[in-house]
Order: sequence, then structure tokens, then C-alpha cells
Amino acid sequence: MRAILTLIGMLMTITAHAQLTGKVVDPDTGTPVPGASVFIKSTTTGALTDTAGVFHLPFSGAFPVKLVVTYVGYGNKEVVLKNASFVTITLSEKQITHLNDVVVTASRHSESILRSPVTIEKLSSRQLAESPAVSAYEAISSLKGVNTLNTSLLFTVYNTRGFQNPTNLRFVQLVDGMDNQSPVLNFPIANTIGAGDLDVESVELIPGASSALYGLSATNGLVNTITKDPWLHQGLSFNYKGGVNNLHNPYNYVSPSAYTSISLRYAKAISDRLAFKVNFAYTRGSDWASGDTARQTNLNAGIGYGSIGTRQDPGYNGVNVYGDESYRTLTLNSQSVVVSRTGYKEAELTDYASKLLKADATLVYKFNNDTRLSYSYKGGIVDNIFTRANKLKFKNYTVQQHGITFKSPVISYKGYVNTENSGDSYNIRFLADNINRTWKSDSQWYSDFTTAFNSNYSSEGNMNTALQAARTAADNGRIEAGTTSFNHIADSLKRIGSWTSGAKFISRGYFIHNELQADLSKWTSKILDVQIGADYRFSSLRSDGTFYPDTTGSPITTWKGGAFVQLSREIIPGKLKATGSVRYDKAQYIDGQFTSRLGLVYSPTPQHNFRLSFQNGYRMPVFQDAWANLRLGTTQVLGGIKQNLQSYDIIGNSYFTSSITAFNTAVNKAVNAGTDRDEAIQANKSLLVAAPINYIKPEKNLTFELGYKGSLLNDKLFVDVSAFWVQFDGFIQGIGVGKVNLSSGISNDSLAAIAVAGGNYSSYSVYTNTPSKVYNYGVSLGVDYVLPKDYHFSANATYNGFDQAGTKDAYLSSGGFNTPSFSGSFSLGNTHVYKNFGFNVAYRWSGGINWVSSIANGYVPAWGSLDAQVSYHIPAAKSTIRIGGSNILNKYYTQYMSGPSIGGLYYASFTFDELFSKKH
Repeated sequence: MRAILTLIGMLMTITAHAQLTGKVVDPDTGTPVPGASVFIKSTTTGALTDTAGVFHLPFSGAFPVKLVVTYVGYGNKEVVLKNASFVTITLSEKQITHLNDVVVTASRHSESILRSPVTIEKLSSRQLAESPAVSAYEAISSLKGVNTLNTSLLFTVYNTRGFQNPTNLRFVQLVDGMDNQSPVLNFPIANTIGAGDLDVESVELIPGASSALYGLSATNGLVNTITKDPWLHQGLSFNYKGGVNNLHNPYNYVSPSAYTSISLRYAKAISDRLAFKVNFAYTRGSDWASGDTARQTNLNAGIGYGSIGTRQDPGYNGVNVYGDESYRTLTLNSQSVVVSRTGYKEAELTDYASKLLKADATLVYKFNNDTRLSYSYKGGIVDNIFTRANKLKFKNYTVQQHGITFKSPVISYKGYVNTENSGDSYNIRFLADNINRTWKSDSQWYSDFTTAFNSNYSSEGNMNTALQAARTAADNGRIEAGTTSFNHIADSLKRIGSWTSGAKFISRGYFIHNELQADLSKWTSKILDVQIGADYRFSSLRSDGTFYPDTTGSPITTWKGGAFVQLSREIIPGKLKATGSVRYDKAQYIDGQFTSRLGLVYSPTPQHNFRLSFQNGYRMPVFQDAWANLRLGTTQVLGGIKQNLQSYDIIGNSYFTSSITAFNTAVNKAVNAGTDRDEAIQANKSLLVAAPINYIKPEKNLTFELGYKGSLLNDKLFVDVSAFWVQFDGFIQGIGVGKVNLSSGISNDSLAAIAVAGGNYSSYSVYTNTPSKVYNYGVSLGVDYVLPKDYHFSANATYNGFDQAGTKDAYLSSGGFNTPSFSGSFSLGNTHVYKNFGFNVAYRWSGGINWVSSIANGYVPAWGSLDAQVSYHIPAAKSTIRIGGSNILNKYYTQYMSGPSIGGLYYASFTFDELFSKKH
């Protein structure tokens, strides 16, 4: 009998087929812990505990087996099971959240966040759920070193380390490693194909350059959202959020408005091999209004109207006013006076309805615990306001992605297709221009203005009266906003695809992306850990000639590809680790580029980790930089690639627009003071500055970074500090120039000055590289502290500095650093401050900015936002009720010139999570 029992025991040890079950409990209270992760060590087989803290884990293998239990805010716990008996597992002691975090984005493989060779930030699903931000998409703004711009209620633009703008082409956004940018505009369109809130497992963000591994123009940061595993997170999850915004809007363009958001997720493991998940989300509300109408430029500074700053200035060009960009210099009372047409406010030209409808689905097949094949689809359609060189109204703008992923311990592959269609979108600026030209041409309007002025002017004393009478006369017959006639004309212009006569925004295209990566460490680890990878992207775009030089039916196509190798080694095991990588990229029409990264991590103890890194990055010119070809009023915008720019003969024949403005202002002032015009021209010609434009090439940067991550006070305090210095070489920028229309160009400065003064030049905005180097530098500090009774405090602060190195006026006139010197945030929270009640309160602040961009320039005041939420958990129903808001003090602020004024958004939400789940 003993021999039989011994034999049975041996067989169980060798070929056990069992379900591992147990309970996870809190070390202090002994209460069940729902949502803890339980994994079989060194595999991807795992499960989450239910509301009773119980887990069920399929297992077919040999005992003993080692389980790893993790839960946010606690240390990892390893338990050895000798058989399949029910086991109670007590979590390790509570500690700061980040100590056991694992990240994959920094080095494209799993590693401890403490020993990452570069700065990386992470948000867990629990941190996202507890954030008072209205969505996970918004919660990223709380990360250290992150600056955000809200161009719309549903459109947030991220940035790190300087050079903010609403179309940030230097920052890359990934979802599960897949790029979610639009193929034509080259940046993500809101969160159309981003992850849904209920499906986010974690968010990882790298500030600064990542080009050595990712290419893709990742010079100012990269964020990767990692979604939930359909085996680990099964069942039905639902969230409803209802709220209100636009309370006491200072511009009264939008009344208090309802905000509604509905999210749904369902995941199911059909078997141990096959699983799927689907997500659906719908959000709608009213956008924040852009109501600032301050004058942008003082074109009549030399003749006494500079102090007016309103429509009383004949050359007024207001922020968020469109149609008044058209201006001419008229001779009135023997003076040169700049006169602009009467425009329309933004609120008169568009509606502020904002909505986002999105869905995604993923089907996954598991060959074994470590090898998977999946297909995913994401699609979204959005309506909102967007800021570029002009304001656009995205309406029925659709972005889709189809992707296939294969992942094994050695080989991983991603192939995906992104498509976009601008739907019924339109350009607000050209809508205003062409409404004006529908009822009266520019030439007729300025002629009427001059005639009426001459009829009403009698003496110097009534100059202002005559100017106002002239405008009234020229505006005779003007179509008033909101009338039936106005709406009818506007609707017809929104359907016309030529911006010389209409306003329709046409953007259609796709790209096909493939990337392959191999981890050779299985064979090389005795010497080095080795990773290699390559990617290739083919893109096709159509604008029907509206802003690219394509024609109907003839899209522009281009390609780019790259490859990298990364080597790493533990020089002193557990103490000193070195990581290095080299990448080569080549794009069509653009020379190939090498980039590299070297990082050292020194860990004298597991709690203290010092890092030093060097890396160079690059940004390939995107479609807009290379192929832009559109007219903005009197200015032609041109991409800088040779195939697009050469025929315009701008190189060597142009002055900076800023210097032309200064020259004309000085000449007009001298003439109005009684100086002979020819004398005034020659006396001021030195103000004209030649623009050394050249064909565009990749922008490069060089980054040095020093940092420390560590824990103190018995792992209750986590500190992360980093300092960086970046040099940009060949900074890509849109430069305003005037090409002199003479066969001699600007070689004869006297003739060129006469031509400029007489208006014999053509205005261009050309994307090119700055000849001088540009520098920025900064320091970031973040702390997390676990207080008694489970209170958690976090704070971060960032300093950003900038050195233009002699390019102040000439080369950054249409796009500056646009980043506050100081910014930061702090938060205090407790998930169970009293029984099942929790709370979180956060404050974000940003210093003032001298904003410079192609749409508007000016000073943006400092701002702060207090956000808060209170939650109540109902464990038996797997549900949570939250009440909260962002900017709860409702102090309206603006983040950039021409941007919306952002007030409070208040909400209540109900969530249930993973109902009807069944663990396999």
C-alpha cells in the first residue's frame, strides 16, 4: 500500500493537472484583497482575485510551483505550492508604489523601472482610476515633466522638454506599441484610436528623445498605453459619467452644457488558448470657447493708432477673429495707413458641439504561455475644434487602425494600417475670408473704403471719425452672422474643396507599418543581451490640392525604414548595468541618419539607483514640413523639400517677413513725418535681413541626462530626480519670408528695398532648418510618500530653460519654445479613508509663457487648476460611485494664444467592473 501511495505521489509531482486556488489578504487587517495579480513565476499564466480576494489559476505541470503575487502599493510576494490545496496568501508590507514596477517602453523589453537607463514615468490602472481627471487620457497631464495643451474638450496634446504647440510633431503616442497618429496630419486626432478608459492597464512615458529605438521622430517624448489582458481581465465592465461644464463662461459664447460619457468593455476567454475583448465609448459635450479678441499685431504703430488695440484701429487683426487677416496699405490723407477687412468672431463661424464615438476589438490566440498571435481593430469618429496654422472644425473626422501582432520570447512582429478621412471638416479662417468675398471682393471693399474716407475727411481732427465712416460704407451689404443668408452661404462654402473659394478641409490617406524585433539573449546572454529590430512604413495622402501639391486622384506617396541593435550587460551583477543602441533610418528624398544611445545604471543597493545617459535623436520632416503647399490669405505656405520648393526660386532671393514689417513701418513713419519717400527707403534699407533659406533636412538633437531613483524611510518615500541638457541642430521651423520679384533678387539692396516698399514681393512661409543651434535644459523632481493610515502624497516640479543662440527674431518668429519655466503638480489621496469611501485631490500649475506661433503671438498668464474626486466602493456589486471635477474652482485659464478658455468640469460617475467574469 505504501508503494502505491508513493507511486501516486511521484506521478502527481511529474504530471499534475490542477486548478490552483487560494485567497489573498491584507497584511494588517487580514481582509480580502480584490484585484491582486497572481502569476506562475516565469510565465504569463495568471489571474486576478475576485471581490472575495479569491483566485482560480489553471495549472498543468509539476509541483512544487512558485506563485508571484503583486498588488499596487505592496511589495511582491512569492509563495511555493507543493500541491493543489487551497492557500491563503498574505501580501507583503505596504510600500511605495513604484518599487516593483516593471516597464517595457524604455528599452523595448521588460525591466525594473528603477533600473531603466533613461527617465521613464508610469501610471498604473489603479492610479488612473483614482485620479480626479475626467479620463485616463487627461490623467497623463499629472506625470512629472509633462505639459499639455487642451485644444478642445476632447483633444489633449502632450509634450515634454520644450517647444509646445497644438500640433506637436516631436511627441509620439503608442497603444500597445502601435503608433496611433493620423497618416496625413502626422499626429493623433484626439483619442480616436487610443485606448478606452476601462481597458487601460498602465501608461508609460519617456520624456525627451527615444529615436535610437523607436525612430518615428520621437525627439520630445513618447507615451505608450498598455491595455488589459483578456485572460486576466474578463467579464463586463461599464462606466457612465454625467456632468456639466461652461458654467459662468466669461465670453458667454456657450451656455452651461451637459457632459456625457459612456464606456463599455467585455472580455472573455473562450478557452485556455483563445480569448477576445471589445470596447465601446461615446462622449459628447460642448467645447470650451475661444473668446480672446485682443489685437495680434500693431501694423499702424507709426501713425498713432497703436494705442487703440481694438476694431477702432483700421489695421486691427484680432485673436480668434477671422476674415480680418486680409489687409492693404492705403494712402489716406497723404499718410500710409494699414487697413484690414472686418472679420467675424470664431463663435460666429462655427459651433462648439464636441463628440467622440470609438470602438475596438481584439482577438488573441495563445500557442503557449509565452507565445501569442492577435488581431485588433480600432476606429473612431470625432467632432471638435482644432488649432493648427488656422482654426479647423473637425466634423465626422474618422481614423481607423487594423493590426496584427505576434509575440514570443524571441520574435515579435507588429503590422498595422492606419487610415483617416476628414469627413465634413472645414477651415474656419478660409470660411470667414470667403464669406467676405462672397458679398464683396477685396479690391471693391478697399476701393469703397478709400472713396468713403475721402468723402468724410475734412481735417486732422476728424481722422478717426472718417475712418469709422469709411468702414461703415465699405461694410454696406455685409452679411451678418447668424442670419439665414449667412448660414446658407457658410454651408455651401464648407462643401467647396478649394480654399481660394471655399473652406472644406480634405485629408485622406493611409500608412502601412511593419516592424520585426528579435531578442537574441537566449544565445548571447553569457556575453551580452542582444536585441535587433527593423521597421518599414509606406504612406499615401490626398488633400485634393487644398494644402499639398497633389491633384484629385493622384496622391503623394512616400516611404521610410530603419533598423536598430541594442546591447546590454550587467558589468557588476546587480550593481552596474550598461545599455547601448544604434539605429539607422532612411526616408524617401531624405538622407539616411544614424542615431545612438548609451546608458549606465549604478545601483549601490536595490533602493538607490543612479543613471547617466547620452543619446542623439532626430526628427524626419513630416508631410507638412516637406510637402505643404497652400495659400493662407496673401501668404503661400511651402514645405521645404527640394521637389516642392525649387520652382519658387525663394532661396537666395528673400528677406525675413519680420524685417520687411519693421522696414515698412519705419518708412511709413518717416514719410508721414514729412521725409521724402525715396530718402526714407534708402535710409531704412538696412532693416531688411536676408533669409538664408535652404532645402529641409532632418532635425537632430543631442541629449545628456543624469538621474536618480530611490526609496527612503523604509520604502515609504520614493524620490525621482533628473537633469537634462539638449542641443538641437537644424531645428525645423516655418519661417516667414518675402521673395523680391526682381530678376536680380536681393543682390542689389537699393533696388530690392524700392521693390519691397512698393509691395513688389511675394509672401511665403517656408519650412526649413535654422542655421544656428538651439538649446534647452531643465530639472525635474518627483516624490511619492506613503503616510500613516494609507494616505498617499505625490508631488512633482519641473524647470525648463531655453537658449536661442542668436536666433531670437529671425528664425523662431513663427514658433518658439512655448514652455513655462516652472510647472508642477501635487496630489493627496486615500482609497479607503473611511470604510469604503476614498478621495483624491490634486493641484496642477503652470507658469506664464511668451507664446510665439504662426496663428497668434502674445503672453499667456500663469494658471492653476484644482481637481478633486470622492469615491464610494461597493465590493459586493463590483461597483464604484465617484463625484468629482477638474478645475473645481472654475477659474478660467488659457494655455496658448488663440486657445480656448478652460473652466470647471463637474461630474458624477458609476462604474461596475468585470461582472460575469470566469477565470480560465
